[in-house]
Amino acid sequence: LRRFYMRSSRQLKRLESVTRSPVYTLFSTSLDGLTSIRAFDVQGSFLNMFIERIDAKTRAAFILTATTHWFGLRLDLTASSLTLATGILAVALRHQMEPSTLALSLSYCTTLTGLFQWAIRQSAEAENFMTSAERIHEYGQSVSESHHNNGDNNAPIQPDNDWPSHGIVEFKDYTFRYRPELDPVLKNLNLRIESK
Repeated sequence: LRRFYMRSSRQLKRLESVTRSPVYTLFSTSLDGLTSIRAFDVQGSFLNMFIERIDAKTRAAFILTATTHWFGLRLDLTASSLTLATGILAVALRHQMEPSTLALSLSYCTTLTGLFQWAIRQSAEAENFMTSAERIHEYGQSVSESHHNNGDNNAPIQPDNDWPSHGIVEFKDYTFRYRPELDPVLKNLNLRIESK
């Protein structure tokens, strides 16, 4: 049951962590650019973007919580079944065993099932929280930005060796975003600055 639960729970925890990052990013960038947001009167669009990202994060968190409760219910049913079986055996064997032994077995069964549930839930939560360590490891393994422009064909623009020779700055249909998952902050910018 734990293995079955962990396969989905681990992925849902990753999804919840990934959907949490855009919420923090938008919040911090909104605070940094608060004066510009107010100056251009775009509070409503930022509020809508924030609500969309909160909704995406909440959906993932709700599904994760629902699977955790599903697992807890199954553990409770398993523990209750064990207690029921112990109780039935205690009644069936009441003439062959002493009452104090039967009472002790019921008491131990109830205590051990509670500890069993706690241990299984804690081990599952520990494995779920290891997704954060996986993300840190992935960030540590990523290639630094200084290695991106070392002559690869993947580099978008490679300047000439004598650049800049004229001092003219020109943008044609330039679009810029801070990260691939974010909306562009500059869209189709056309600009020419002459030399000198």
